[in-house]
Amino acid sequence: MNSAGKKLCALLIVLMIPHCYHCSSGESTPEKTISAVQEKAQSGKLGEIGEHLTGDTVAAINRLKDYPVVNWQNDFASRFPEGAEWEILSREVKGDTARITLKCVDHPVENVIGFQMDYRLRREGGVWKIDMHEELERAADRLKEFQDFGSKR
Repeated sequence: MNSAGKKLCALLIVLMIPHCYHCSSGESTPEKTISAVQEKAQSGKLGEIGEHLTGDTVAAINRLKDYPVVNWQNDFASRFPEGAEWEILSREVKGDTARITLKCVDHPVENVIGFQMDYRLRREGGVWKIDMHEELERAADRLKEFQDFGSKR
């Protein structure tokens, strides 16, 4: 390799060091958030999953506490039990929002294998968090409608 090639190689290495550091550092990414939720669900630390949810999502969950049929922690536990494996099919990031599509490739419940699901994420304070508040607000509205309908009978 000639001296120009060596200089170019050295320059590329110097430019890559910060990138490699960034990848291995604790920088928040949508993928790391999904992995952290999966790890907590598999290890039974369901109460810690809330730290990976947006503030709006937590507020919507609190609104659902009046309806015992809804248990968001069990939802994560059933999606990510021990032995479940999910792969990322697609990732789209636009500014402070992201969408990750997962596909189940292994699961203790066989009919879950092949199932795909989307997670919306939003960056709050520099940290990527799962954003499910719209779905949860719709669920709360529907449950309230059913409750109101039942009380009128």
